[in-house]
Amino acid sequence: MKTPPLDAAQIHEMVRGLSPKHILSNSPQSCVDDFVVAALEVYDPATLRKTLQHKFFIPDESNYKEDTYYQTASELSVSYYIKQKEKQNRVTNFKRDRRLNPPGRKDVDNYFEVRSTKVSVEVKCPLEDEQAPFPANITLRTVGRAPDLTGIERMRQIFESRSSDTNFPMGKNPDLRMKDCLESANERFNSKSGVDDLNILFLAGGRFPNMSEWYICLYGPGGLFTSNSFAPEARCEKGRLSNPLEPQIPS
Repeated sequence: MKTPPLDAAQIHEMVRGLSPKHILSNSPQSCVDDFVVAALEVYDPATLRKTLQHKFFIPDESNYKEDTYYQTASELSVSYYIKQKEKQNRVTNFKRDRRLNPPGRKDVDNYFEVRSTKVSVEVKCPLEDEQAPFPANITLRTVGRAPDLTGIERMRQIFESRSSDTNFPMGKNPDLRMKDCLESANERFNSKSGVDDLNILFLAGGRFPNMSEWYICLYGPGGLFTSNSFAPEARCEKGRLSNPLEPQIPS
């Protein structure tokens, strides 16, 4: 006998059974409500149980990883947004996890069409590195892109030489994470993209200052989208690649 599809009440009950380590158990009720609505709208009812377990660690959270949850929750948020536009007849042919380069096994998170334009949206959630605990540690980070970190390293050594009880670790440069996001997305976009294709890398960057940091990685001195990029191989040559706050779907 087939198990009937999950309904909203059952998903809410599963969330209520989660331990405090799971982010949904500590989220405002409005966020939980939105999560349930989006999951029911976006995912196939026949495989929803498996999807909740595999992507969100619900109900078995023994293998819970926060970075995995943030990534899949970001993907769900974008897919739900596009799904609403499809219901409003503003986009057509919406597909999740569409493989655009067979026989390759990599697929793009979201595909849809707006009139003659074929839009592919790949979602990435590059998490910030956890900072060393304050006040025993003060993490040094740059404001904007710093192609040469020699001066900052000298400053760090001076600080440490004059402080016996405080460490000054260097924060990681986000350039390589952005480079990885670009290259990974480019592998999923249509390898034969033309003038009718719009390829979007959507960065779930959190707060506005985070978005500014990623923007500088692209367009700051030596940035990935500049003519003197530190990694020219990461430049996108397949349609247009961007990091919008939300997909811009014309009316």
